[in-house]
Amino acid sequence: QDIRLYFGVRDERDLYLEDHFNRLCTHHTNLAFIPVLSEPSGTTERRTGYLHHALATDIGDLDGCKAYLAGPPPMVEAATALLMERGMRREDVHADAFYTEADKAGLEETP
Repeated sequence: QDIRLYFGVRDERDLYLEDHFNRLCTHHTNLAFIPVLSEPSGTTERRTGYLHHALATDIGDLDGCKAYLAGPPPMVEAATALLMERGMRREDVHADAFYTEADKAGLEETP
């Protein structure tokens, strides 16, 4: 079964373990590693934009597929909505939303 690993980050400097994932792709031909930069600081050859927009471009019907998401709550929510629109059942979307340190600081400042 095909596996697509979308790795959404803001900029090139935020990518890590890229060599590791590329090696995995070499050994597992059913694996695709797709970095997506949401806020590139310069020109890039990589995919750009929000992760869920890349998903929308790449995928069609997802009935019978599973998704594992981790990231900031807005990304997880947007990706979950898209996946369900494309036919994925809610019980097949597994998500772990997390807050960045900046998000946590902002929440602490809110009265």
